[in-house]
Amino acid sequence: NASDDRSPQALREALQAACLAHTLAGPGDAHRPNCIVLDEVDGIVDGGRTAVDVLSAIIKAPLRGRLAKGVFPLTRPLICICNDQFAPALRELR
Repeated sequence: NASDDRSPQALREALQAACLAHTLAGPGDAHRPNCIVLDEVDGIVDGGRTAVDVLSAIIKAPLRGRLAKGVFPLTRPLICICNDQFAPALRELR
């Protein structure tokens, strides 16, 4: 859950690990990408916008070319689940 650890660094590390992970399915499915499900996205807002800013930067990062420090391209489908999709802090993600 996103609310387990709300720090931007923990979010960045978890997403990067999920992007680098491989499927546990059979050998024919080895080339299929994983889908990342981020639950309670509205819970990552903990008084500031830094975790939302990190998530936004990862989503908007180009697949090729120069990347900012600590930003990696999102190469997997990402599903964000939240209780209030119209929360002001999540406006940038809509």
